[in-house]
Amino acid sequence: TVAAFKDGWLCTGDLGYTVDGNVFICGRLKDVIIIRGRNFYPSDIEWAVSELPGIRRGNVTAFGVSVDGEEQLVVCAEAFQSDALNVRLPGADGVGGAEMPLADAIASTVSAQFGVTAHKIVLVPQGSLPRTSSGKPQRRKTKQMFEDGLLTRPKGVLDGPAPREPGSGLSGEVQA
Repeated sequence: TVAAFKDGWLCTGDLGYTVDGNVFICGRLKDVIIIRGRNFYPSDIEWAVSELPGIRRGNVTAFGVSVDGEEQLVVCAEAFQSDALNVRLPGADGVGGAEMPLADAIASTVSAQFGVTAHKIVLVPQGSLPRTSSGKPQRRKTKQMFEDGLLTRPKGVLDGPAPREPGSGLSGEVQA
């Protein structure tokens, strides 16, 4: 309809760009997470988290939720119970880094690469994040499941990040 057009453009809600007359779709406008005036693209956060040991690419979903009137970041990642307990991150030289719980590793990665603190890190068993028929993560459905309390954790694993000492740069809430 005419209402779908603005300044000669069809407004679909997709984010994209053109190069040499080709259109490249790179996300949805509704999926952009805006925290304190900064835009974060879920796919960027998901990609960074997917690079961590214990996480397989495509098994992460990032989205924003409203907390006390402000948008906050939530990251959900599938993990085997053994991977969720502790992972070893590479050190600055690429070897021999620190060992830490996977939720803390995710929080640290998000903070270091994007300068934002995740409100909540949720670890779920492999195969439990909703997907489309083609295997793509369903962010909005995952967000709804999170808000409804329907995401389950691997046995014996707490969501993170755990509360930290003031000034450490990591904070969050632990679900018991």
